[in-house]
Amino acid sequence: MKLESIGEFLADELALVVGQTLWIHFMPADVRQGVMLREPLGGSRIDPELPGWRKTEFQVIVRDSDYARGRALALEISGALLNTGPELTDMTVRHLYPRADPYGYPLSIAALWEFQVVYDICYIDTGAPI
Repeated sequence: MKLESIGEFLADELALVVGQTLWIHFMPADVRQGVMLREPLGGSRIDPELPGWRKTEFQVIVRDSDYARGRALALEISGALLNTGPELTDMTVRHLYPRADPYGYPLSIAALWEFQVVYDICYIDTGAPI
């Protein structure tokens, strides 16, 4: 999964900063406001008959101390991703959309809210050997 390409797009569109407000694969526990992109645990399936094609999913998790602000950012990310052009770094997107509205988890012990959105994506990995 090319989460770095998606992260690069979100950083440009929403003025997020990698390592400060945007993380890929991991977000430190002490972050009070941020966005993390995660790929599925099983990875993306590879079809040897369709070189470079990937049909998979990924998660966006938004953390914030304010419920309304966190949910609003999760919705803003959904809107930005729905409007992605077909070309991102090393990938040609065929479809990219959220499965549902942001799902809010209960308030954490650290008094932080987290929202998850799962996205379905189909793309051609233009840098893939298979």
